[in-house]
Amino acid sequence: MLLLQAEKEVKNYLRNHPGCRFIDIVRGTGRSRGVVHRCLEELSKKGELAVKEVRKRVFHYYAR
Repeated sequence: MLLLQAEKEVKNYLRNHPGCRFIDIVRGTGRSRGVVHRCLEELSKKGELAVKEVRKRVFHYYAR
């Protein structure tokens, strides 16, 4: 249940801040890095997340 709430927060943050970085999501949601990482993995599996590599190992995240 806690992860579902965190997923909603991450998804809402991505909608309001398209093209943000991982650390921006962590700071914006107040969730731990591990929780945000897990949420991004779940959203990716569901097809609700788009990721763009800007530079080598620099990723920006978008909600679909």
